[in-house]
Amino acid sequence: MSLIPSFFGGRRSNVFDPFSLDVWDPFKDFPFPSSLSTSSPENHAFVNARVDWKETPEAHVLKADLPGLKKEEVKVEIEDDRVLQISGERNVEKEDKNDKWHRVERSSGKFMRRFRLPENAKMDQVKASMENGVLTVTVPKEEIKKPEVEIEDDRVLNISGERNVEKEDKNDKWHRVERSSGKFMRRFRLPDNAKMDQVKASMENGVLTVTVPKEEIKKPEVKAIEISG
Repeated sequence: MSLIPSFFGGRRSNVFDPFSLDVWDPFKDFPFPSSLSTSSPENHAFVNARVDWKETPEAHVLKADLPGLKKEEVKVEIEDDRVLQISGERNVEKEDKNDKWHRVERSSGKFMRRFRLPENAKMDQVKASMENGVLTVTVPKEEIKKPEVEIEDDRVLNISGERNVEKEDKNDKWHRVERSSGKFMRRFRLPDNAKMDQVKASMENGVLTVTVPKEEIKKPEVKAIEISG
């Protein structure tokens, strides 16, 4: 199995923004293939190699079922614009002239799957392994710094942080830049009923959530006065 970087000209895409609310879908830009340079109907099932994708806190992990293949028969390639390509070929089994086939269900032929990885993928640290006919590709993620949430006097909530400028290679050619970088800060004065000692903050998929519990406001007691007449 080979891990080969390949480049087809400098391009930059803003398809995926790790700070947006959209969930990244690596299958979105590359539809599931129905055929690939194979004409035999019996090859159809193997051409459509099934791939699972999961995300852990540290990495994106893709698993592909490739039964009957050796790792030397599989290629994992990295293309420009954060594209990961998995390809290979399962050769037709050699036949003996005395063999008599009763049924053939196992497929053969070439296959290829391509996935666009998110911008936080560490493309220079991609690893691939194969065991029991299952290919596992692990793509480590860049650590996203969490913003700081501070509580100041007089019920002031302060949210601040910094997004660093992306490292550039001298060979990069930028066609468009829309994503911003640098420091940011937002300050909010909270109401009198805010429990400042119980503030909680969490971050998921680039969304910071700050929860400030409220003091229970007691309703005023109302006493009915009887009207005499």
